[in-house]
Amino acid sequence: AQHFLPDWNPGLEVNHIDGNRDNNRADNLEMCTHQRNMEHAIAGGLKRDYGEKSVNAKLTNGQAEEIRVRYSSGQASQNSLAKQYGVSRQTVSAIIRYKKYIR
Repeated sequence: AQHFLPDWNPGLEVNHIDGNRDNNRADNLEMCTHQRNMEHAIAGGLKRDYGEKSVNAKLTNGQAEEIRVRYSSGQASQNSLAKQYGVSRQTVSAIIRYKKYIR
């Protein structure tokens, strides 16, 4: 994509405008943030909702943000947060790394 896109930026992601990842024509590619790429995928039916909008959500987005704040400030460990919120330590880790409950 970096050869075809004049606005190539390694800090951004490549979005396939038509949602077809096999269509790599330059006029179907655009640079965007991860957030925008996920919003586009959800709107196009390529990905399910995430965070509290998911039918499988165990936490609210607010609780996920509390987990991030408490962990980053050193108030709690991943294990203690997992127990407190009733989720696995792996889920807490994914929340902290913005892999789950993305803003």
